[in-house]
Amino acid sequence: FTAIDRTNSLAIENYLWEYFKRKNSSALLVTHDLEQALSISDRLIFLSNTSKGIFYEFNVRDNLKDLSPKLRRKSID
Repeated sequence: FTAIDRTNSLAIENYLWEYFKRKNSSALLVTHDLEQALSISDRLIFLSNTSKGIFYEFNVRDNLKDLSPKLRRKSID
């Protein structure tokens, strides 16, 4: 959501986080913004810059998973 202003970007992050939490479902989001990925994801998958597939996989700590994106950002700093 980097093409929109910061306020709307954060609002979209919160909306998506609440929506998928309420529906108990998953989504695949592609971003180049690591802070954004950490704030709304349970798991991050880094792809290699070649066609070799997954370069690295990172699972967000359990104590952060139930925090809203806003609170996660504060915990990450």
